[in-house]
Amino acid sequence: MVNIVLPSLLPIALNDEDEDTLKAAFAAFAALMKRCKKEDHGAYLRDVRDIILKEVSDPNTGEEIKGKILPGLKLPNGLEPLYPIYQHSLMFGSSEVRKFFNECNRV
Repeated sequence: MVNIVLPSLLPIALNDEDEDTLKAAFAAFAALMKRCKKEDHGAYLRDVRDIILKEVSDPNTGEEIKGKILPGLKLPNGLEPLYPIYQHSLMFGSSEVRKFFNECNRV
């Protein structure tokens, strides 16, 4: 279910222009991540990374806008729902997931 909801929910939770919508979507994303099994978090790493990169990129050129901070990450505990995804991927992910995690950190 998460892989279906995540591509629609995360961009709104991170980068919606309406503050109330941003907060509501972020709360929904945080609740969704809390309900997920920790063992499943690594499976979402690639999707989360791709969504974040898309949200910090120029829509016309596709180039990353250096230094852009997404509004959802500025919310209190804005990184909290993302920690388990990255943490579980690093600590318990398959060798493929860990390799991808290392590639994410080089960007």
